[in-house]
Amino acid sequence: MITVYRNNEPPYGLQDMIFDRMEVKDNNLVLFFPEGLIRNEEPYRVVNGFVVLSQVDFESSFVHILSRYAMVGEFEGNKIELLRFMRDFRYRDFEVSNEYHGKNSTIYKGYFSVFNGENLVVEAMVEISHKGDVVYETQE
Repeated sequence: MITVYRNNEPPYGLQDMIFDRMEVKDNNLVLFFPEGLIRNEEPYRVVNGFVVLSQVDFESSFVHILSRYAMVGEFEGNKIELLRFMRDFRYRDFEVSNEYHGKNSTIYKGYFSVFNGENLVVEAMVEISHKGDVVYETQE
């Protein structure tokens, strides 16, 4: 028997797009993309919008700080609860390099611009555990 699984492509891509703010609304996490989202169907274009991850399990959602930008080799990283990161860390934005969607989880890999006594770009992952949908709210 052969079983084929096709990982469905989301309707909007976030690769190379930047979110500059995360907000908790009810039990949802809202990511704001001031430069918009990229439509994954023709015509490929940038549209204004934001992303809502619904029914988030904040106790199982984390930010992984991996290393300074472009560092290769060993590193010491940090795993921080998402709500603590949102409360305690000052960041300018997060540039998404890849996004992964799995069962009850979404992971964004990319780079945070962090203010930590100095302007610092760090490689990071935002791991969001959620039972609800990923909703793309656009102005189309």
